[in-house]
Amino acid sequence: MKHAILMTILMCILMFATNAEAQVHEGTWKSSGDIHFVAHIKNNQIQMDLVTPDMSGLYWTGTWPKSHNNIFVSKANRGVLANAVFGSDQNTKAFSYSHRTLRFSFVMQGESRSITLKRV
Repeated sequence: MKHAILMTILMCILMFATNAEAQVHEGTWKSSGDIHFVAHIKNNQIQMDLVTPDMSGLYWTGTWPKSHNNIFVSKANRGVLANAVFGSDQNTKAFSYSHRTLRFSFVMQGESRSITLKRV
């Protein structure tokens, strides 16, 4: 009996911790600059737009999995990104979380840049 009660308590703690981790990152995130990114994380999914002064368009959409040492490897929704003008051609994208910011690499015309997103 004691074992069953202990297992129930542990399961509740683990469920709370898993939900708390997902909720920490849910919301809207944005980088700065004239050309910037706006990301929305909700229900274990991420959608990110590239925004310019004249237009905006989908850059990334995919999973938002549990982290491994504050690294999230998102799997792309290739079906949606295939038709996006600004859509990334990558199958996965790594995001890191540190000091209340998300970071990822953005490659354009052979140049890689580190993009920092802050919660809005």
